[in-house]
This record gives sequence, structure tokens and C-alpha cells, in this order.
Amino acid sequence: MDEYEDFSREEIIHFCERLQKKLKKYEKKLSDLVSAYKDLAEEKKLLEDSLKAVKQERRDKDDKTFLQKSKDFITKSKQPVVPPQPPENNDAESGESAEKKLDVVTKAFQTLTEKKSKMEASFQADKKNLVVEHNKTVTKFEDDVAMLTIQLERLKNKLGQEQKDRENDAQLHSNMLVELQNVLATERLMNDELKSQIAQLTSKKEHVKSRTPTPEVPRKDLKPTIKQRQQLDTSNGEIEKIKKDLIEEQERISKAEVLFQLRQTQDEERIRELEQKVSELSDSIGHYEKQRYNDQSTIHKLKHKLENLEEASSPTAHTTTLSFEAFDDRNGGSGGGVKEKIRLSSSEEYMRYFDSEKMYSPTADCSNHEMCNCKQELRKLKLELDNYKSKYLQQQKKDNHTVNSQVAEEYQSQITALKQEKKLLIRNYQEKEKNYLDAVHKLEKGRISADEKYKSEACEVQKAHSKQVGDLQMELQKQRIRSMNLLSEKDMEIEKLHKNIYDGLPGSSSSTAAILPTVHHHHYNTENALSEEFEDFLITPPTKKEEGSLFHFMEQNSFERDLSKLRHQVIDLEETSRESEQREARLLQQMEVLKEEIRKQERSKSRESANLEYLKNICLRYMLTKSISQRKQMSITLSTILKFSPNEMKDVEKRHAAGWW
Repeated sequence: MDEYEDFSREEIIHFCERLQKKLKKYEKKLSDLVSAYKDLAEEKKLLEDSLKAVKQERRDKDDKTFLQKSKDFITKSKQPVVPPQPPENNDAESGESAEKKLDVVTKAFQTLTEKKSKMEASFQADKKNLVVEHNKTVTKFEDDVAMLTIQLERLKNKLGQEQKDRENDAQLHSNMLVELQNVLATERLMNDELKSQIAQLTSKKEHVKSRTPTPEVPRKDLKPTIKQRQQLDTSNGEIEKIKKDLIEEQERISKAEVLFQLRQTQDEERIRELEQKVSELSDSIGHYEKQRYNDQSTIHKLKHKLENLEEASSPTAHTTTLSFEAFDDRNGGSGGGVKEKIRLSSSEEYMRYFDSEKMYSPTADCSNHEMCNCKQELRKLKLELDNYKSKYLQQQKKDNHTVNSQVAEEYQSQITALKQEKKLLIRNYQEKEKNYLDAVHKLEKGRISADEKYKSEACEVQKAHSKQVGDLQMELQKQRIRSMNLLSEKDMEIEKLHKNIYDGLPGSSSSTAAILPTVHHHHYNTENALSEEFEDFLITPPTKKEEGSLFHFMEQNSFERDLSKLRHQVIDLEETSRESEQREARLLQQMEVLKEEIRKQERSKSRESANLEYLKNICLRYMLTKSISQRKQMSITLSTILKFSPNEMKDVEKRHAAGWW
């Protein structure tokens, strides 16, 4: 993670205030250094003035001695030669006082030069430290700005991704609502179809009731009505189940709408929070940029001050060299007494200096070979000193220039590298964006083509199933018509047999007259009723006259044979009807299975179009949450996204009612 990502805004402000305090301290130190440097320059000027005064006194004394010597020489030339007298005590005292003054001046000058060297060394060290600290602060601020820009880009990318997720969620919810509406429409159509079927069944029931006679209905006639009632009860139960499913689906739709509204509110709140964070970050970045601009302005001011101080220090050094040269020129004609006084001084460098000046004086004797060599060495040393001074100044200027140029080159190289990195990042981002857009377009095209293929396949499957159902219904109707025709033919044959039997029997006119209306009355009844009546007729005992007749027994045997055949035929017809009913049940089961498969395919299709990121987030929350209410809500959302079947939803609801633990 980044260094300043965990910091709050107040901590960053305190950090910037600390940096400002440090900069103020450095400014104070620099002002103190400048004041100390000015004091040193003033002290140097005072010392130079004192040295000039000492030189003037020496010149006056030298002039006086020269005048006295000239006067003495003139008097001596006029007077006879006198042996040389020793010097007076006054000259000795004046020489001692001059030596003391020179010692004091040389010591003061040494101390001043030492202090100056120390101050210059400390000043240069402070300057280097300041430059290093300045570079560090600049690099830190640049790093902070770079990190903040990176954070801004990340936040922008996050905002873009969240907006895309929100749009995808909105599309998913809209698709879910459309699918739920389609499911509702299909369920309503199914309900209407079931209602129409119920109406048809009720009409058929009433028609059957109107056709069947109310009194003296046999028990075997009640069996099909009981079956029809059972079928009606099952159909009513199915209708109630469908109604319950519709109510449950309506509740699911309402829950999904509530969840969608909650999701919308949560997304809006999250977007508001992110916008607030972005505004805070932009404010902090503006504050940082202002502070950076102020720091840069202060740094430039300090640089200008340092340059001015360096420029001011260079003329002071030039004035010191000029003062030394003037001092050398003025002391060019010093006498032998000064030479002896300087030799007694403690500093060897200044003794050499004054000895060399005495050598250059016009009064000095160049007769000795050693003196000439010393003069030449002095000239060489002076030239070397001048060269060294010029080289030192040039080197100082070059160092400053090279340091500044190196820093500028480093900054320029960093800027160019950052610009190149920025360009590369922009190009990479654009290429990635193009690739992602191409992939999205390809996926959308594939999805559209897959949807079209799936729809065409579903339509073909539905058409095929509808054709199969129509064919099966036609076959069932044909089988029913055939069975009805067979039954009617058998009824006709039975009536013919009845007529033949009653016509052949003696004294059966009254009985036939009584039985024929009953036969005509039960002509449209079922085969079971006819068989029962015929059995009753057979069970009735015959008269005494009929017992002895051979014809009666033969007819009775043939009648029994026909009856057995008819019973076998009736059993076969019942078996065929049962098989047809079983086929109808199988076809209905196949229809239900096919409907379930179609629904499964629709669910799988809707699952394929679901957002995996959204599903992953919901599963994560479901696994992390401990509250039962949140888990219930999340299970509902998961069931809507993954398109659970009604049985699965019932299992989930039972689990909720029983408890999770």
C-alpha cells in the first residue's frame, strides 16, 4: 500500500505545517549567517584601516629619518670626519613600540583569517546540507503528487467499474423483470387453458347427467362418474397449485422489486460517498499544489539570496587582495630596521612576506647572489598565488554551475521519463480499452446468435411436441369413435339376439311385450347394464312347459356361448380403454416432463446471462453474514438469479421455516 493512503486529511495538514516550520528555521539560519558574514566584512575593513594607519606612521617615520640623515650628511660633508656614534635610545624605544604594534596586528590578522576560514567552511557545509534537504523535500513532494495522481486514477477507474457494474445490475434486474412478466403471462395462459378445460369438463359432465336417467342408476354406471369426479378433483387441485404458484411468483416479483430498489439506494449512497471522497482528494491535491508552489517560490527566493550573497562575497575578496597589494606597494621602501623587526615576529609567513617586500624596495642591495635568488623565488610565488586565486574562483564558479546544471539535467531527465511513461500508459490503456470493447462486441454478437439459435430450437421443439400432442389426441379420438362404434354394433347384435330368443319362445308374447320397452329404454345405456339385465333374465326360472323343450336348451346354450364371447369382447374393450387411458397419462407425463425441460432450458439461459460478479458478491455476503434475516434475503436473491424451480423454492422455504441451525 501507499505511504499516505492511510493518513487522514488533518494528519497530512500537520505534516505540511511541520515542513513549513522547518523551512522557516532554515531561513532564520541563513539570515544569521548573512549577518555574521556582514560583521566579519566590517571587522576586515576596520583591520585594513588600522593597517593603513600603521603603514602611514611608518612612512612618516621613514621620511623623518631620511631627512635627518640627509641633513647629517650635508653637515658631515661640511665638517671634518667624525667616527660613527651609536644609535640613540629614542630610536630603540620607537622600534620596540613598532614591533609590539606589529605583533598585535599580525596576531589579530591571524585570528581573523582563521575565523574567516571556519565561517566559510561552516557556511559551505550548511549550504550543501540545505541543497541536499531541498532536493529531498522536492523529491518527496513530487513523489506525493505522483502517488496522489495514481490514487486519483485508481479512484476514477473504480468509479467507472462501479458505474458499469451498476448498469449491468440494472440490465440484469430489467431482464429478470421481463422474464418474470413472461413467466406470469405464460402462467396466466396456462390458467386460462385450465379454466377452459374445466368449463369443457363441467359442460361434458352436465351433458352426461342430462343424458343418463336419474332413477334406478346401477352401481356400475356410477364408476365412470366417480372417475370423472376424481379427475375433476385432481384438476381442481392442480388449479389450486397453479394459483398458489402464481401467488408465490407474484410475491417473488414484489420481493425482487424491493431488492432492486434497495440495491439502487445502496448504489446511490455509495456513489455519493465516492464523489465526496473524490472532492476531498481534489481539495487536498489543490492544497498540496498550493503548498508546492509556495515552497518553490521560497526556494527560488533563497537561491536568489544565496547568489546575491556569493556576488557580494566575491568583491569583498577582491578588495582584500587589493588591500594586500596596496600594503605591499606602500611597504616597498622600508628600511633595514623594519626588516629586523619583522624577523623577530612569530609568523614565518609574514616574515617572508615583509622580507620579500624589502628585497623589492629600491634601497635593498642586489649585490648578493642569494638576494637575487630570493627575489626570483618571490616573483614565482606571487605568480603561483595569483594563478591559484584565479583557479580557485573559476573552480568555485564551475562547481556551482555544474551542480545546478546536474540538478536541472536530472529533473529534465526525470520529466522526460515520466512523460514517456505517461504516453506509454495512455497507449496501453487505449489498446486495452479497444481490446475489451472488441471482446464485448464479440460476446454480445455470440450471445445474440445463441439466443436466436435457442429460440429457433425451442420453437422447433414446441412445434414438434404440439404436432405429437395433436396426433395423439387425434388417435385417441379415433380410438374412442371405434370403441363407440363397436359398442353400438354389439348392442345391435344383442338386441337382435333378444328378439330372436323372445320370438322363438312359446307364450312369451306378454313377456316380450313387457321386456321390449325396457330394452328400447336401455338401448343407450352402457354394456354393463345390459349384461346385468340379461343375467337377471337368465336367472329367472323357466315354466314347466319350457323345461321339456329341446329347443329351449339348445338356444340357451348358444345364448350362453354368445354371452361368453361378448363378455370376452367387453373385457378386451375395457383393456383397450385402460391402455388408452394409460397412454393418455403417459402422454400427459411426457408433456409435463417436456414443459419442465423447457423451463429448465429457459432457466439455464437466464443463468448464462446472469452477472457472475454480482452473484459472487452475493455468495460472499451470504457466507460471511451471521444474521438469519440477511441470509433469507440473500437466499431469495440467489434463487431469483439462479432461477430455482418451484420445488427447490419450496424446499428452501421449508428450510427457512425449520431454521438454519
